[in-house]
Order: sequence, then structure tokens, then C-alpha cells
Amino acid sequence: MSQESTSFSVHAFAESQHGVQLVNSLPTDARLGNADFLIKMGGIAAANETYAKIPTPNILILETSQNKDVLLQQLDSLAENCDPETKVFLLVAKEDLAFQNELLEMGITAVFNITEPASAIITSLLTIIPEKKVSSVNNGVISILSSRPGAGGSTIAHNLAWALGVERNEPTILIDFDIAYGTVGLNYFRDPIETVETALNEAERGAVNGRYLKGLAINIENNLDIITSPANIYLNNQRSPNKFAEIANALSEEYKNVIIDLPAEWSPLVKHIAINSSQVLVVGSPDLSSLRNSKNIVTYLKKNKSVEQIQHIILNRVNEAKRKEIKLDDFEDSLEIPVLASIPYDSASTSHMELNGQMPLEKNNTSQFSKHVRNLANFVASGQRMQFETEEEDLVQKSPILSMIKKIANG
Repeated sequence: MSQESTSFSVHAFAESQHGVQLVNSLPTDARLGNADFLIKMGGIAAANETYAKIPTPNILILETSQNKDVLLQQLDSLAENCDPETKVFLLVAKEDLAFQNELLEMGITAVFNITEPASAIITSLLTIIPEKKVSSVNNGVISILSSRPGAGGSTIAHNLAWALGVERNEPTILIDFDIAYGTVGLNYFRDPIETVETALNEAERGAVNGRYLKGLAINIENNLDIITSPANIYLNNQRSPNKFAEIANALSEEYKNVIIDLPAEWSPLVKHIAINSSQVLVVGSPDLSSLRNSKNIVTYLKKNKSVEQIQHIILNRVNEAKRKEIKLDDFEDSLEIPVLASIPYDSASTSHMELNGQMPLEKNNTSQFSKHVRNLANFVASGQRMQFETEEEDLVQKSPILSMIKKIANG
């Protein structure tokens, strides 16, 4: 991917939880791909303390709930350390048009009420930050995320990478974007010094490229490489989603398939990577919470995707301990897209992987799990629709909650 030479720094200091949510939604817009975001709490007071020590960024977004006199005092203090070229955006709690005009005359770039939508702020930011071309994501970037913790997205990602890189011998890299809890290293029995954290540090220096990243990767077998997560809860987990995207796109210059194992959460990182991937595999389990979340994720992606994108639903952990489950047909009816794969629960294969660092496709080539993952790899690689041997049992009648979930997700 060609990268623009100019990068804009955007720092935001929020006061309220609503303010945090608002500014966290800004980096997910792919048009702001030329901006590096840093988001902190503390409002203007924290900003004053910060910029007494370091230079101000290109753009500063400050939330305030202070009255007029206190706010003016805080802005006077900020002016002592603020670069004249820094653009300052204010998020205010109360609407006072006369005072807002006064702030604009003082040199504040823009003033927004905290209740305004993120789109209004993004539109204003795009008058300063050149819009990033969002069609430059390579076709080989495949993001895999779980619709709820425990659905098995990481297991699918790790085995799909094996099927593509080892069995199909296609240049494939598996990269773990879960900084705190990533399991690529565990499941492949590798504990390298260089991890995705190293790549992020390089990206923040503006020096990341595909060849460098390929040098960081560990070869597993044949054409499969991996870059693991540091799996460290003490590391900075609030890095700009744009830096993760730069890494993914740089890797797509070196590999046919870039498999991204995303955290099982709905965060600015996950949203940004998902909407900029050419394919997204949403892995769910046959239960109501997973159905609801899968529906919401697919609806969001259809509305916000920045590239020509295909979304797939993978139904995992089917027939687990004969629990009551939602039928595949009901899942498809509610999501309004076909389920690409319905994978039966295979505790023997997956537990062996977790304990021994050996993929089920390597250990048990003929298991139902292996067959389904292999078919999934065939579809990802060739686009051919898979034929599944269904072993599902009709364990539950259609739930009356299904129609409610469909209505909620459709707004």
C-alpha cells in the first residue's frame, strides 16, 4: 500500500464517559487515516499539565464542563504553551452561542456541543486533514473476530492460517492484534522477543514496511509465518488504530493472505481494522447473545465499510455438550446473510492445540473440525462455495426472542 508522507497528530482530552466515547469514534473513520490519535482523560487541566512538558500536536480536542470564567483561565494557561499552528477544538456541555462566537474570535478553531454526532466533528477535521484514500486496502487482508468472548474466533483464525499457508502452500501470515491477551504464540508454541509491539513501535516512527515486518515474522512451516502478541496487560493498549492498519497493509505487499486475529471486543481498533479489511469473518456460537452481536456487527460493517468488502458468518462450537442452541436456519434468517460454515464442537482437537501447540489439521487430519476449516480455507482462497456435511440436531424450537433481536439490530 502506498502511504501518504504527511501524518497529522490529533490529541484529545475528555472529561466525561460520553466524551471518551465520542472521541474514540473518530479514529474509526477511514477518511482520517492520515491522523494519529492520542486520547486521554482529564480535560483542559490535564492538557495544560501535558503541554508544559512537550510540544502541542497539530490538532487538539478538549472537552470542558467548566463555567465561562474558569474556562477562560484554563485557555489562557494553555495559550502559554500552545504552538500558534495548533488547531484547537472545544467540546462544551452547554450551548451558549454568544460565548461560542467569543471563543472563535479568540482563535479557537471550532466549538461543538458534546451531544453533537461524531460526523460533525469529522467533517470539520477533514477541512484540515487531507482525506485518506480508503480504497487502498489490499484484497488479502482478512480479519477474524468473535461476536462474543469464547466463540472461538482465534481458534478459527489460527487453523485457517495453517490450512492456507501449510496445506495450500500460499504465502500467508497470521498476526495477533490482541496486545493484552493474544494466543497466537501459545497455540503455535512460540515465545519470540519481537512481537507486534515491535512492529507498532516501528510504525510510530514512520518506518514500517513489508520487508521489515517479514523479517520480524517467525516461519512455522512451508509458507506460513506468524507475528505474535506480547500478551502483556501492562503495555500501552491505546495505540492509534491507523498504526495497526499500516502494519496489515504493509504485510499485504509481501503475503497473499494476511490473517488478522482481532480481540474479542468492540473497540476503535476492531472497528477500524474490520471496516478496512477486504474480508471479515465474524465467528459466533449458536446462542442468543452471539446472534444479537453478530447481527449488530454485520449491520455496522454494511453501513460503514470503506472498501469493497465481503462479510461472512462462521457458526462455531455447534452441538457443544448437547446444550440448547439456535438452529442454523434461524441464524441465517435473522442475519439476512448465509452462514458460511457451521463447525461442530471438537473439544479433543482444540484442547490438544491449546496444550501442545499443534493445529488440529496437523494432528487429526480427518476430524470434522479439520474438514470444515479446510473447506473454509478453500473458499477464502478460491471463492468456491463449500458443501458441508451437517450433523446438527434440532435441539430447540424457534425462539420468540429472535424477532426482537432482528428488530433491535435494524434500529
